[in-house]
Amino acid sequence: MKTSVKNIILILIAMTLVLFDQFTKLIATKNLQGGKPFTIIKNILEFRYLEGGNKGAAWGMLSGQIAFFVVVSVLISIAIVLLIIRLNSLMSKGKISVKKYNLVELLLVALISGALGNMIDRIIHGYVIDFIYFRLIDFPIFNVADCYVTVSCAVLIVISVFFIKDEEISVIFSNNKKEQ
Repeated sequence: MKTSVKNIILILIAMTLVLFDQFTKLIATKNLQGGKPFTIIKNILEFRYLEGGNKGAAWGMLSGQIAFFVVVSVLISIAIVLLIIRLNSLMSKGKISVKKYNLVELLLVALISGALGNMIDRIIHGYVIDFIYFRLIDFPIFNVADCYVTVSCAVLIVISVFFIKDEEISVIFSNNKKEQ
């Protein structure tokens, strides 16, 4: 697939994921704010609106540091975009496996989408809207963007540990123009 078409597809996927995250938060706000939790699976999973409970990172770390999180989200997003561009270039030259790194690119798109979804909340509301609650393990309330970040990071770690070779890492992060 041509790199420009692929990039457009990746951008559309990212936009769709961010829009879905924002849509779920809008629905949660409209239907759960000020009301009782909505049980999905009794004593296991419910939707429970939490406004401002997450003013920081995971479990409230660095609470109230909105500007910091916006800057970090932007920097991470730029780094991910640059990495995707690099991966596209290497795949088009046959330097790395298209099949493996297409998956990596999709996971990076999910990661950036989660970061952007929560960044939008921080900019608009000053906090992140959370609404998914696993009652069974009393896990902190989270949202769809958090799922994007958590799942993509977990799968990226597994892929990095078990499927990416040291030589591939060297090629991806090499500054040697002859190797590229």
